[in-house]
Amino acid sequence: MQAPVEFVLPERLLFALQNGVHIRRTSRGRIDSEPWRGIRLASSTRLAFDILTNTKLHRSLPKVVGYLDALLRAGAVDASTLADFLIGRREGGIARARQALRLADPRSESIPESELRVWLSVAGLEPDLQVPVIDERGAFVGRLDLAFPAHKLAVEYDGDWHRDGDQPQRDRARRQAMRALGWRFVIVTKAELYETPKAVVAAVRAALSRESAA
Repeated sequence: MQAPVEFVLPERLLFALQNGVHIRRTSRGRIDSEPWRGIRLASSTRLAFDILTNTKLHRSLPKVVGYLDALLRAGAVDASTLADFLIGRREGGIARARQALRLADPRSESIPESELRVWLSVAGLEPDLQVPVIDERGAFVGRLDLAFPAHKLAVEYDGDWHRDGDQPQRDRARRQAMRALGWRFVIVTKAELYETPKAVVAAVRAALSRESAA
């Protein structure tokens, strides 16, 4: 099965629907594109815009933030250029695009990590990213993808690869060393993130509340 081709057209230009072709309308007369082999392809900024706004693909806000984080991290898209690109637009999905840009952070190192961060952020919980843990001697113990340093609470996503080879032993040793320094952990599995994300948020909120009440 071939993937459909998507065309971006001005709002008022007529175009007959065809099988295998998706049409998107733009409120701008000029479409941001680059030449390629006699045709024009969407620029990286336009591609990011389409990823953020295309609700027909049923992408959630956390998912599109994850894609945007990856694009920003790779240097494929510039945040300020994308912000300028969004000014004055009215296409469908534009509100989600603006929210995604506000939530984006290129420090995230994987799409699931981004998704986990967004679920927490939209619930009013704001974890820090890439938090270094230092022991009492000043030695580096490890780095936490998501953490609440004031509460010494880490939130970590364990994808399938965390079960491969010696990774489980390495994870246990690393976390044991951090627990000895007073850190607590909420470990999130793939199934939990994608099947019960609200329960994940509730677990993190409960862990923060337990520390506050202690």
